[in-house]
Amino acid sequence: MCLDSEVALGEVLSTNIVDVVVEFAAMKNASAKFERVVIWTMANLCKCPLQLLDRITPLIFCFNAALFVADAEIVIEALNGISRVAEKSAKLILDYINLSRLLYLLGGAEEMKCAAMRAIGSLCFASDDAVQSLLKASLLESVEQILKSSKDEDLLQSVCWTVSNIAYGPAEHVQALIDSGMLSLLCGMIESPVPPIVFFALILQVKKESAWAIVNAIIKGNKEQIDKLLDTEVLSALSLMLERNDIELQVNMLDAVQKLLEAGEEVAEKFDAVGGLTALAKLQQHSNSVLANSAIKILDTFYSKD
Repeated sequence: MCLDSEVALGEVLSTNIVDVVVEFAAMKNASAKFERVVIWTMANLCKCPLQLLDRITPLIFCFNAALFVADAEIVIEALNGISRVAEKSAKLILDYINLSRLLYLLGGAEEMKCAAMRAIGSLCFASDDAVQSLLKASLLESVEQILKSSKDEDLLQSVCWTVSNIAYGPAEHVQALIDSGMLSLLCGMIESPVPPIVFFALILQVKKESAWAIVNAIIKGNKEQIDKLLDTEVLSALSLMLERNDIELQVNMLDAVQKLLEAGEEVAEKFDAVGGLTALAKLQQHSNSVLANSAIKILDTFYSKD
């Protein structure tokens, strides 16, 4: 039976399947192949809709135990299950999963790092409390190390997505990103050249997730934080990404640009100096009316001549 169907999952979870796989997970001297199939089954059961979450709760204890085994395939499937549960209930993960172990796994092989980062990113997306707990556990230090050393586009995309989720939170989370220099790092990623290689699309995704993180920080930031962001490469990064063909991102970027420009007349001059005015002029001709009207409003407000 296909476990990608919510109807099929509902039928499966109406049986005693969870009790069975939990018993299988507790078996002694089982083969590695059998253990991998069991944890894979558990992770796929976690694709269930929110209303069935209570039926899979016992699996979370198994996932936590699996994080400490030596078999990388088992650990990665446990992380996949954790990520799926976190999307529905961050509280369950916070209550029963060892966050220190999640962060420790960011030091593993690239595939392990990617799975761990997706789980952490799902937690950050679902809960500000989860973000606070992870920040206290030094998440940003691990993120910084990955951003500075990894060349894996999938991993970098997951990292930038996680940072964007942190940025879309209360002021103290934005402040943590500013204090750590994280946003400056992401600006550097946006401004780095895109090599003509087969992973071109993936690299663009990394840049887009970086842009989302910067946009979220601006939109959520308070006045003092906005003033600090003006001292980074933010304006240049925004100018570059305004030319990417992604309507949702561009509309939100224009909201962020407007908030920055409201900080003072000198900001408009700085934004023009890094190509921002040229980007806005192009967008006012865009076929999407929402995007075009937003660009026109900014031009009329901040760049119209008396």
